[in-house]
Amino acid sequence: MENLRFATRLNSFASNAHTFWPDLKGKPSVRQMLERVATVKGLTDVDLNYPQHLHDDLPELRKVIADLGLNVNGMAMRYNTLPEFQLGAFTHPEKRVRDAAVELTCRGIDCGREFGTHLMTIWLGQDGFDYCFQMDYGRSWDHLVECFSKVCAYDRECNISIEYKPNEPRGFSVLPDAATPLWAI
Repeated sequence: MENLRFATRLNSFASNAHTFWPDLKGKPSVRQMLERVATVKGLTDVDLNYPQHLHDDLPELRKVIADLGLNVNGMAMRYNTLPEFQLGAFTHPEKRVRDAAVELTCRGIDCGREFGTHLMTIWLGQDGFDYCFQMDYGRSWDHLVECFSKVCAYDRECNISIEYKPNEPRGFSVLPDAATPLWAI
């Protein structure tokens, strides 16, 4: 039983912030969310969103996490907070934007190494379409596979996980169900 580890998404600990921090104005900081995670018996690990949670000094953040008795389970890519990816990251119609998404993902993998993790979870919430024929489906699929191939080749020691959600910000996801990522692989 000593080797059991239980991980959580850090952002889950921002919800209902007023119940944990009655005087808080705005959103809790990464450190505050980590402190809240540490109060939950049995939680041992957190998943950090990249780049969203990594604006602080990395050595200091590693120390905070360790001092709280936590580990980093993995990194989770969040392209949706960056304006350049609003029309997609891996399926964006412009090559330079897709290349930027791959580069950002590789930097996220590097950051994960700094925390001792070899897991990158990729959420493509902005990759998709809202109206029929809004995108070239075949070309977008090819872009998606190409980008995943580049990311996977970047660090063969890093496990790549595709985060599927039944509801995405876009009307129709390029990965609309749990089986489609297997087809891409």
